[in-house]
Amino acid sequence: MLNGRMMDFLTFKSFITPEVLVACYYVGVLLMPLLAVYLWKKLGPLLKSAESRSKQIAGTIALVLMLEMFWRMMFETMIAYFQMRAALLALTGA
Repeated sequence: MLNGRMMDFLTFKSFITPEVLVACYYVGVLLMPLLAVYLWKKLGPLLKSAESRSKQIAGTIALVLMLEMFWRMMFETMIAYFQMRAALLALTGA
């Protein structure tokens, strides 16, 4: 039989901690630029001229920055949810 803590986790009565979310965030932060460089190298030969190459580099940098910002906001929202939930549970005395 499963103990109480494991059953709480499996039935979503307890959640993963914000520390796990922070770890996932940093893994994504490191992988996104690597993915962008990989895609840039794969798609780079499609553009031959120097002008389009510089536009491609600028576009790739802008895309990475936007993805990083979106990634950060997504994890901030999830962590804020857990903090609000903990505060509400503390208020109810549960």
